[in-house]
Amino acid sequence: MHGTYAFLGVADFWSREWPAAGRGAELTYARTVRQLHVGLDILRESTDLTPTGSALVPALGAEISRLPVTGLAADIRRLADDLVAHHRALWRLRQVEPDPAEVAALADDWLRGGPVGSFAAPDDRATTTTAPGGDSPLFRLATAWVENPDAVRAAAADPIAFDARYPDADPLDAPLVAGDYAEAQTTRLAGCAPDENAWASLSVAHGRLCGDPARSPLATRPELVRAAWPQVAELTGAATNPLAELVSRYVAGTSTSDSMRR
Repeated sequence: MHGTYAFLGVADFWSREWPAAGRGAELTYARTVRQLHVGLDILRESTDLTPTGSALVPALGAEISRLPVTGLAADIRRLADDLVAHHRALWRLRQVEPDPAEVAALADDWLRGGPVGSFAAPDDRATTTTAPGGDSPLFRLATAWVENPDAVRAAAADPIAFDARYPDADPLDAPLVAGDYAEAQTTRLAGCAPDENAWASLSVAHGRLCGDPARSPLATRPELVRAAWPQVAELTGAATNPLAELVSRYVAGTSTSDSMRR
């Protein structure tokens, strides 16, 4: 609750500053507003609040609803959604220990090639946000992109130059910040032994390409797919890419949803 109020202060500041401060500030504001909406949804569904806390949630929601979003550029709104989705996926990959029974069930459905069962994500017990003003390599890359996309494209072609210009960022995330989700997904699927950031980026790109992201375990439960993947890969052999096959079951066109439109 205290963290959400701190974010509200940050958003209120940037709501006044971003129109004159450039597109990087616009992205900071948009991401903060998106984080606030996610935090508010979590608070509304929480059963752990005290009576006082529960009474404060409607007032907090009213304050958040007053933050303007209609003036934000479409690509800024898209990136804000993706940054928060990436953070949420990364949090799950780092913090959520998959249930072995669910891993086994997913692996079995995956290997059979039929419909994959429903693996609804349990309620998050932590907000999907960083501290107010929090930094991340992907956020820095996205900020650079909205300010100068040509510079990001040029640097992505030279790993040494890219690392010098955008420390700790991944050049394979350039298609993701550009909104080229098909390329972002294809690039990640071609990688071997992906790290946590790669899994999170794949989850975001895949979610954008799904006709119904809520049905895909990769979009909702990336930690579960990662846990089942080694077993499936071992049993299917090197001649196939089981992750690409799983992804193909859900991709039905690029998502055009805009979760900031309320």
